[in-house]
Amino acid sequence: MYRCYLTLLVLLLVIPNLFLAGIITPAKLYKKDEKMKRDPLITQQLQSLLNKYSKDKPGFTFMAKYDDGVYYEGAAGLASLSPKKSMKVNDVFNLASVSKQFTAFAILLLEKDKKLSLDDSIYKFMPELGEYVKPVTISNLVHHTGGVSDYMQLADEKGMIYGEDILTSEESLKHLYELTKTEFLPGSKFDYSNTGYFLLAQIVEKTSGMSIKEFSRTRIFEPLGMKSTFIVDQYPITRDYVLSYDKEGKVHQVQWNHTGDGAVHSNVHDLMLWGENIATGKVGGKDLVKKFATPFSPITTDGKQVEKYEPYACGISESKIQNENALEHSGGWESYETNFIRIPGKKLTIAVLANNEEVDAINISHEIAKILLQ
Repeated sequence: MYRCYLTLLVLLLVIPNLFLAGIITPAKLYKKDEKMKRDPLITQQLQSLLNKYSKDKPGFTFMAKYDDGVYYEGAAGLASLSPKKSMKVNDVFNLASVSKQFTAFAILLLEKDKKLSLDDSIYKFMPELGEYVKPVTISNLVHHTGGVSDYMQLADEKGMIYGEDILTSEESLKHLYELTKTEFLPGSKFDYSNTGYFLLAQIVEKTSGMSIKEFSRTRIFEPLGMKSTFIVDQYPITRDYVLSYDKEGKVHQVQWNHTGDGAVHSNVHDLMLWGENIATGKVGGKDLVKKFATPFSPITTDGKQVEKYEPYACGISESKIQNENALEHSGGWESYETNFIRIPGKKLTIAVLANNEEVDAINISHEIAKILLQ
């Protein structure tokens, strides 16, 4: 009993001195909470940015989040014109070409599963395209160096009118099956290609035995907790999402249901989780995300310079923002305007999603980056 009283007495004498000595201080106990607080000046500047946009027109949402938890978010304008409905930060948008990085990531996951290799010819998986695609590799499609003709251009040549006629994936595949040559020597030139990513989606489905919609849900979205993210392979859908409007305020009705090059629907909150995965490799592992973020070589296999080379990685490009190295990809489709930025050195992710073709999502995201990194 005496020893218990002695121990208690020692603790009562020592603990206050620990606080005074700075070994354990109240300030340190609250250090994490202090770090989580938003900078009032940044908040004010971001609000000023939002105030530039009309409350009565289609608008946008944004979110910028550091991996340590500090974040800024906002919304401007209307999600719907009739009935009028204000935009909310958690609203879901069609991501347009920001979708491409998820398709490329799915390919990398299948490579990790040893179901395919980036060096494989696409003929191995889609011989129905014809022998002319034998020199085209999966890597060529991922990096926009395949040279397979644009499926939208092929539809136009068939007399189909964009925005009016319905074009199915099956029809586009038939158009591609009719081709006998590539536009250029595969690997020799960078030429941004929606066809390439459309074909990548077909390869995902053939090798996984699942639709890209289900594969992405089970292997990427659900493991990362991206609860509001999904792929649309057929309209109309029952899930709620923001409609897009043209300059005249007319709703765009999506008539083309191709996946791979687009069709991922998400919100800015979920895109923050995606951005963090580029750092953590929670899904895929760190080696895979490193490969995902590494641009292809500007030199061809025979030692020549790739024409019109751009530092494109796997569905995302290298860029420079406020003198910081960044990964970035934009999207524009049916009046949706989107942009996604990951700045590894600052452990920062920024996303802007708009439902109006007059809203410059790229410019807004760069303005946000400037405010945060000034």
